[in-house]
Amino acid sequence: MLEDYLKAQKLGEREFRKAKADGRNPYPDALDDLVENIDTLSTEYVGIAEIPLNMIAGTKTSARQNSFADNFMPIMDADTEFAGKWSRVYDYQMSEGITDPVEVYEYMRKFYVKEGNKRVSVMRFLNMVSIPAEITRILPERTDDPQVQLYYEFVKFYRVAPIYEIAFSRSGSYEKLAQIVGQNLTDKWPEELVRNVEGSFFRFRSVYLGKGGDRLSITSGDAFLKYLDIYTMDSLLDKSRSLLETRVTSIWNELLVDANVSAASLQEAPVQGTKPGMFASLFSRTPAFSEAKPLHCAFIHDSDPDHSAWVNDNEIGRIYLNHSLEGLVVSEPYFNCAKGDSCRKAIDAAVKNGADVIFTTSPVFMMDTLRAALDYPKVRFINASCMTTSNAVRTYFARLFEVKFLLGMTAAMHCDNHRIGYLADFPVYGTPTTLNAFAIGAAMIDPAVKIYLKWDCVKDESWQAFCQKNDIHVFSGADEPEPMRDDTAYGVFAINEDGTVSNIAAPNYNFGRFFELIVKPILDGSWNTASAVASNQSLNYWWGMSSGVVDINMSSSSGSYYERRMIDFWRDAIMKGEYSPFEGELHSQKGVVQMAGAGRMASEKIMKMDWLNDNVIGTWPEYETMSEHGREMFDVCGIKEKA
Repeated sequence: MLEDYLKAQKLGEREFRKAKADGRNPYPDALDDLVENIDTLSTEYVGIAEIPLNMIAGTKTSARQNSFADNFMPIMDADTEFAGKWSRVYDYQMSEGITDPVEVYEYMRKFYVKEGNKRVSVMRFLNMVSIPAEITRILPERTDDPQVQLYYEFVKFYRVAPIYEIAFSRSGSYEKLAQIVGQNLTDKWPEELVRNVEGSFFRFRSVYLGKGGDRLSITSGDAFLKYLDIYTMDSLLDKSRSLLETRVTSIWNELLVDANVSAASLQEAPVQGTKPGMFASLFSRTPAFSEAKPLHCAFIHDSDPDHSAWVNDNEIGRIYLNHSLEGLVVSEPYFNCAKGDSCRKAIDAAVKNGADVIFTTSPVFMMDTLRAALDYPKVRFINASCMTTSNAVRTYFARLFEVKFLLGMTAAMHCDNHRIGYLADFPVYGTPTTLNAFAIGAAMIDPAVKIYLKWDCVKDESWQAFCQKNDIHVFSGADEPEPMRDDTAYGVFAINEDGTVSNIAAPNYNFGRFFELIVKPILDGSWNTASAVASNQSLNYWWGMSSGVVDINMSSSSGSYYERRMIDFWRDAIMKGEYSPFEGELHSQKGVVQMAGAGRMASEKIMKMDWLNDNVIGTWPEYETMSEHGREMFDVCGIKEKA
């Protein structure tokens, strides 16, 4: 009807004027004008599918471009042939319903109409959600552009699960979604699963946008993935909307952290406890801990002290904490919580037992810790991990690279052939930092030195065979000896002609000091005064040698007086903040990282380091070659993109 055309025309004219006032193109974009040499790009036929009307961005050519405003509402005069045709399409939709698919080209997840512009216009006027379309995909030229790379990840996803609406802003998200639902990006997903994923996303998006999600910088897909990290997809289909709203509210601060590009607040030195001010004292409900009501801490471990050096060191630290703050702190450990739901059961048991603070001492516990933190908001949760961000869970990780730099220098002083072996545990954040610091320290003593990289998470040859094959006489192995073994093959050690080893130096963790410094702000009431308590940040304790949480331990039987003076000099410079391994000229295997004269690399870049120093011989392990535990670690905090 002409009356309806006139209503649509008014909407078009209003949008046309607004676009011009805003300095925007008032007409729909024409794909041929947007993309240079578009006719030379590869195409693939996708088929017929329902496409979201809000993803239609323009027309394929400029032929019909001037008939519409950029919202696809008509702007031609009512007495034109175009207006008559538009009205007939409208009448047909109201009487019969449009079923013939429009023809569109899809480029970078947007649609451009080749045939059927008036049908698109009518359906938009009627506030319809989707329209049937015959789709031809135009594939952009592959480049290093992150948006192009992310688009090709979407294409891979669409081929196995044809859903257009789920969009992510971060590389690796489609792969992560596939893992969550037990699928991959190679084999087609079952149709029922595709419908369930699509339905779950639509239900989540409705709640998320209803709470203002469109004001965040992340996509609805990003938020959906965070929800699935914490809850399950079934919960989106089977639970009431009110429960979904409650859950989205509970994870809102986590979504704010994801939306904040500088979400991780690094505390690089312990903050001295401060007494609350007058008004804070009047209104604060921070509990007072005393001998009558001590602070109750629980420690959740993936192994036990008899089988893990890491757990053994943490347990020594827990015992130190009990003694150093005797009367104010009590604690208990929970061992061997790595399998199945053991971690969550241990957390639940600790809370039931009255825990005020829970330390989970492995990065693989991060998601269980986050879920528990949302369920128990009055309990403080801390996880041992690097580069994991959460508002509800604080994390701690030592600046071990400071010690590794000194160990690299020490290793080079004992090396006689410019070859040093290095055992790295997992390809996760923090590992390149410590490895590169070691390599730089070694090169400062011997500029010709090469660091031969071996991965502990890849079970191939022994370190002995690796050293023999590469003619290595000095090796940097595991940071600590295995419990219950008289073993000197840890830290930096020399390999003797008879195959025995002589320890040279090793890192020394002081977890007792770490735990003490973390707990004291709870005792003095300053825990919640940190600036990172803001809703869009996480707090990471990233302390180094100056805090006393880590240091170098040199063997009394190895090294000369001059060697010790050298190490003491650089140790003192690092502790005073006068030197960092990551300042000035730096080179990776692939080129210059920063030029000569550059200042100290920002702490965030040091934590996120994803490159290997130019004197490192080796590369990243393939996911398929890693042990089960290695894959678990990689899934939580692995370096997905390497520079």
